[in-house]
Amino acid sequence: MQRLSLFTSALLLACLCAERAQAQAPRGPAPPARYQPSRPTVSPYLNLLRRDVGPLPNYYSLVRPQLNQNEFNQRQRVTNAEQQAQIQRNARSIVDINESTAAPTGTASVYRNFGHYYPNMSR
Repeated sequence: MQRLSLFTSALLLACLCAERAQAQAPRGPAPPARYQPSRPTVSPYLNLLRRDVGPLPNYYSLVRPQLNQNEFNQRQRVTNAEQQAQIQRNARSIVDINESTAAPTGTASVYRNFGHYYPNMSR
């Protein structure tokens, strides 16, 4: 009976240690970033070889629409980059305007000067 109790406690301890080891995060360098190509890596002209024939030839039903979409995506990327640059220029000009119109610090002042309330009285 004592052997069975000792065996079960040893088995329980081994299971707990194994669970704890699995829960630890792997150590080592971070995985490298995935490669993101700037343009498609597969030619749309490969669709010319497809056998699923429809009422239109593969060029007009598959290839040409994909070429048009790629061209549209490129124009959209250029437009987005131009708009982002314009936003950055506008943000910089707003900051420049705010900095140039701000009152300078350290202007001279006089205690109990009410001259701005009574402009006609000059003593």
